[in-house]
Amino acid sequence: MRNALIGAGIGAGVGLGIGAAGDNPNGLLPNIGKEVFTPVGGIIGAIVGALVPARGWHEIYRAQ
Repeated sequence: MRNALIGAGIGAGVGLGIGAAGDNPNGLLPNIGKEVFTPVGGIIGAIVGALVPARGWHEIYRAQ
C-alpha cells in the first residue's frame, strides 16, 4: 500500500508536468493535458508502485 501511494504521487507529478508542457492555452480545451495526464499518471504510478516489491530494512553500518 505504501509503495502504491508513493507511486501514485510520483506518477501524478510526472503526469502534471507532461500535461502542463503539452497544453495549448489558445486551443479549444486549454487545460486538457493537465486534466488527463495527471490522473492517468497517478493510476499508472499506483499500479507500478503496487507491483514493485517492498524491500526490508538493510543495515549498512552499525555503531558500536
